[in-house]
Amino acid sequence: LEIAVMQDYVTRFIHITSATNAIELTLELQEKAKAQKNDTLLFNVYALIIQQYTTLGIKLEERKKVAVFMVEIAINLNDTEMLFLSHFDMGVSTASTTSIQHYNIALKYANPEKDKRRITAIYNNLSAKYLELGDLDSAISCAEKAFEISKTINRIEGMAAASLRISNAYFFKNDFNSAITKGKEGLQLFKQAEILRRQDACAKVIGEAYKELGNFKEALYYFEMMNVLKDSLEAITQLNDAEFVDKKFAYELIQKEDSITLSQERT
Repeated sequence: LEIAVMQDYVTRFIHITSATNAIELTLELQEKAKAQKNDTLLFNVYALIIQQYTTLGIKLEERKKVAVFMVEIAINLNDTEMLFLSHFDMGVSTASTTSIQHYNIALKYANPEKDKRRITAIYNNLSAKYLELGDLDSAISCAEKAFEISKTINRIEGMAAASLRISNAYFFKNDFNSAITKGKEGLQLFKQAEILRRQDACAKVIGEAYKELGNFKEALYYFEMMNVLKDSLEAITQLNDAEFVDKKFAYELIQKEDSITLSQERT
């Protein structure tokens, strides 16, 4: 298969399943890029690897090794977009304090119009990092920026994630009523976007907030909702993994057919 076609297969596989089997395809693509000394393609391959590692929850140290290569290529090529993307991936691949530094560098290279989607992701991720550090005001501030930018591009998932972050921050500030309000907003937005993932996290913070307020009836309702959502997510994951087996078989069949055709052309 041509490199561009193979990269397309890898990218689609990532979106089909948990990315476990897509890694082997990416490593093959990585070797092809190295053999051709194609730094631009190699940069994109490393970005795919980071995406897969993140999906799989592979430890930060392994992800960081790949992100460092991306930064090196971006600096060597002096490419602004690559510098933005590589520091974004360094942010995804490092611990809280270092992560915040890289996200802020990425923002300096960001195109305010072109990169709005990733900028919202940066602000949402910064919010999560500040939550980890206990800086609740900064967490709320970053999430509010993510919400407003997401709203301008009608990115409902970004708005939903921001609402969830704000809800968690209010919970830790012991402002349980605000936590419930923002949690329900996030839950509704995730439903509107037809995104099952993270609805369980919204239900959890709402339930915990109701519990703190002594409203055990509402707390139980949302805890039960959380458990149902978790079960649904697990079932969908299993279904996607089964679907990937079929897709991977189709890829391997095409690859085999191409090899046979190439062999025939050479005879």
